[in-house]
This record gives sequence, C-alpha cells and structure tokens, in this order.
Amino acid sequence: MVQLTENRNGKYSTAYVLDAETTPDVRKVAALQAQKELADCMQVWGISLLDTSVPEQMKYDFLAEAASHLMQVLNDPEHITG
Repeated sequence: MVQLTENRNGKYSTAYVLDAETTPDVRKVAALQAQKELADCMQVWGISLLDTSVPEQMKYDFLAEAASHLMQVLNDPEHITG
C-alpha cells in the first residue's frame, strides 16, 4: 500500500506498507507496480521527481516533495517493513 494525502491546510503526508511476510522478489514486484502507478499520477499532476534526496517528514509543503520521497522509498523495498 502506498498513500499520498493532502490535509485541509495544504500539507502532504505519505504512508507505505509492503507485507513483510512475502518474498523479496514479490516485494520488489509490488514496489515496481506502485512506482509505475505513482509515476502515472505524477504525470497527470504535472510534477516531476526532485533531483535531490528528500528526507522523511511528517508533512511536506509541496506535492513534488512527498511524491519524490515515496519514489525513493519504493526504490528500496527491502527496507520497507509492515
């Protein structure tokens, strides 16, 4: 599961969970699928990935920051737990 939400104050939050009980290969496939879907959404939203690393934060001021953070996380599915 990958989630990107906007609160009523215009701040963005991210959440992500990949099943820890699955094999590493299944986790990679799930992460790649989520990356593809997120990339499609970003294209519709008219935003691009940031070139710099985006640290994990509770809230992001910009959609591009939140989406870029999610993409970073999905590039390393072995370290996503839950």
